[in-house]
Amino acid sequence: MWTFLLYAIAAFFAILAGFSLILDKEIQTGFVIFCSSVAAFTFWRARKRSKINLGDPAQKPLESLEDQKPPKTSSTQNAQVSESPDLKDEKENSMAVAKFEFQIKRGVVDVDGCEQETIELIEKAKTLCQSGDIDEACNLILDSMDFEFDWEGLDSDASEIIEDPEAYSHNCDASNTSVSVGVDGDDLIITATTQFAANAAEGVGPEEIQEFLEENGGWAGGYLSGGWMWAGSDGDNIWLVELNGEAVEIN
Repeated sequence: MWTFLLYAIAAFFAILAGFSLILDKEIQTGFVIFCSSVAAFTFWRARKRSKINLGDPAQKPLESLEDQKPPKTSSTQNAQVSESPDLKDEKENSMAVAKFEFQIKRGVVDVDGCEQETIELIEKAKTLCQSGDIDEACNLILDSMDFEFDWEGLDSDASEIIEDPEAYSHNCDASNTSVSVGVDGDDLIITATTQFAANAAEGVGPEEIQEFLEENGGWAGGYLSGGWMWAGSDGDNIWLVELNGEAVEIN
C-alpha cells in the first residue's frame, strides 16, 4: 500500500509539473513529462494486476485457496470391516471339547520282569498300606503313574466321534487322576481314574460318543500304569463325562 501512495504522489507532482510547463508555453517539454508520468503509473497498475491474476499464492483470494482443497470424505467411506482377532479366535476355538474318564478298577499289580526300582516302589507301597499310611501309599503310586490312549486301539475308526484322533499321553497327578490302593494278601490292589480331553467331531452328541465307545472297545485304547504290569482287574473302562463344558450323565 505504501508503494502505491509513493507512486501516486510522484505521479501527481509530475503531472502538476507538466501542466505548469505547458502553462509557461514550454508545451513540448511539459507534454513529455505529463505523458511519461501517466505511462509509468499505468504500467505499475498493470504489473500489480498481472501478479494477482498469474497466481502469487500470497495474493490469491480465499475463495481460490478453498477451491484447491481436496474434497472432504468420510473416514469410514469404502472401509472394509474385518473381524477382531479375539472374534476370529473364538470362532476357530468353537469346536466342542469332549472330556473322558478312563479307569482301571481293582487292578492287581504284577512286578514280574519289572525293573528293580519299580519292584521296590511296589513293596514300599504295600508296606505303607499294611501300616495304615494309605494316603502316603496313594501319593507314592500316583507320582509314578503315566497314562496313554491310542484311538487306533478301538475296533472302528474313531474319526466318527473325534476330530483328528491322535495318540495322547500325560503324566498323572492330583489335577487329572485319583488313586486308591490296598493290599490283598501279598498283592497290591490299585484303582485309578484319570481324565483327558479331545475335540469332538462336528455335530456328534453325547449319546453317540458313549455308544461308539461301548460298541468298539473304547477301554482297549487306554493304558494306565507306573511301569508295572497288571495280573488282572475288575475291568478297564472309559466314559464321556463332559461335552462342550456341559456335564454328561450316561445311563
